[in-house]
Amino acid sequence: MKLFSFLLLTLFFIGCDDDSVSSDTSENTSWVFVANEGGFFSSNGTVSMIDSFGNVTETESLGDVVQSVLVYEDKLFVAVNNSQKLLVFDISTSGLSNMQEITTDGLSPREMVVNNDKLYVTVWDPDYYVYPVVPGNVKVYDLSSYEIISTVQTGIMPEGTLVYDGYLWVANSGEDSISKIDMQSNLVASTHSVGEGPQNLIALDSDLYIARRYYDANYNEFHGSSKISISGSDTNVTSSNYTNWASFVASCSGSVLNYNNTVYRSFAGGIAPLMEDLSMNESARIGTLSSVYHAEIINNQIWFGITVLGESGYVTNEPGSVKVLDLNGLEIASYDVGINPGDFSYWTK
Repeated sequence: MKLFSFLLLTLFFIGCDDDSVSSDTSENTSWVFVANEGGFFSSNGTVSMIDSFGNVTETESLGDVVQSVLVYEDKLFVAVNNSQKLLVFDISTSGLSNMQEITTDGLSPREMVVNNDKLYVTVWDPDYYVYPVVPGNVKVYDLSSYEIISTVQTGIMPEGTLVYDGYLWVANSGEDSISKIDMQSNLVASTHSVGEGPQNLIALDSDLYIARRYYDANYNEFHGSSKISISGSDTNVTSSNYTNWASFVASCSGSVLNYNNTVYRSFAGGIAPLMEDLSMNESARIGTLSSVYHAEIINNQIWFGITVLGESGYVTNEPGSVKVLDLNGLEIASYDVGINPGDFSYWTK
């Protein structure tokens, strides 16, 4: 196994909330980690760290496209997509330390989840001419050694992951399917067609909800949502495509979220509840922000990663921000972070 150890990661101060309590008199008790993708081929991806007082620090550059972050116990896992590597850090109240690099067998990591002391990572081939047509994989790591113990072939461009009902569910964003993987045998138990471009997924009750984005042969962009209803060994799939795709610009596929036992989908600068037919209740939308790149629920608050768009409508290499809203859509915090903030993960002491 290829495994590198490094010294303590140096952090540098970015900014703070002037109204926060000074960390000189009290100890920090939590971190929200923000994956700042950086610019493609720019090797300027970083992780921003927001402490319990609202202070923000940022790591040095970690590589090309910091795709996702995952907290498990007192470890932070970082997927650096276009550098084909995983990083793991120790977390304490004072920050990150003891960085290690874990092999991905030369593949590009996307999303991560932990279950029963194993780390599951979706990976693609880094070759632009290969990954859209060749099935990807899930790498399974032993968390005690960080060694790869299994490789599971999925569909094309595997993306989001979810552990539910004793299985690992993987969204294959380059096609129309979800792979259901038996985590005991590391074999695909079944494959479910849900509509083109599945990327992000959550579970509520006995249903799986999926956010989708895809392009047709003429590169027209489309967004949609799907639901897999599970009853024993039977499954039923419902899908809906949206026509007002411009409302999803800069939102990637969009996020599906469980907020107070209601499923929401990111839409038009906020999040809106999904109806039974998977249409969105636009009148109940929370948030009217610009250039939303990602959304998550943390401690019953809605956290939005905000990117900066150029005149062409594409993301730029300018630093982004994080906005935090409450249930009523009121902004309760704002933080300056790195370039293209696309994922969050939360740690508490």
